[in-house]
Amino acid sequence: VEVVYVVAVGAGVVIEAVGGGRSTEPIEGLAYIATFGLFAVLGAILIAQRPGHAMGPLFATVGLLPAVGFPGETYAALRVLEGGAVPLWARLLAWPNTFYWYIVLVIIVVYVPLLFPDGHLPSPRWRWVAWLVGVGLAVICGISAVSERIVLQTSGPEGEQLSVVNPLGIAGMPYG
Repeated sequence: VEVVYVVAVGAGVVIEAVGGGRSTEPIEGLAYIATFGLFAVLGAILIAQRPGHAMGPLFATVGLLPAVGFPGETYAALRVLEGGAVPLWARLLAWPNTFYWYIVLVIIVVYVPLLFPDGHLPSPRWRWVAWLVGVGLAVICGISAVSERIVLQTSGPEGEQLSVVNPLGIAGMPYG
């Protein structure tokens, strides 16, 4: 888990440095890397020390999802800012940006409190909440994954939100 995180974030940082751009302020970028890096490390420790415990994969997912989309999103944003075409591979790597924040937020806001500390629901009565939230999340992520455009986390020179065509998108499907 840590290796995937370090490689993905490192690739994004190198792409940003080579491109001469900066998608975030240095302090914001450091806070982003540290926060999600801690989730990835905690997830890896729990997976190694407590196999089968639900919290390990949840924390690892929170740490890895933003890192996986970072290199593609960063490269796509730099290409858009330069006015060049964004290659298909970069758009595919940026594709998780259409939905991963929903997953991260639902895990942190719903599933971590629901499953903390032992990885089990407080009682069987809570099973419907877990299922309902999971189904809602799947629907939202599915719709977002096929949106017409991928909204990037980088803003343009005049503060406008940058986006690229979603290679897996459906024409006319709302985004943003």
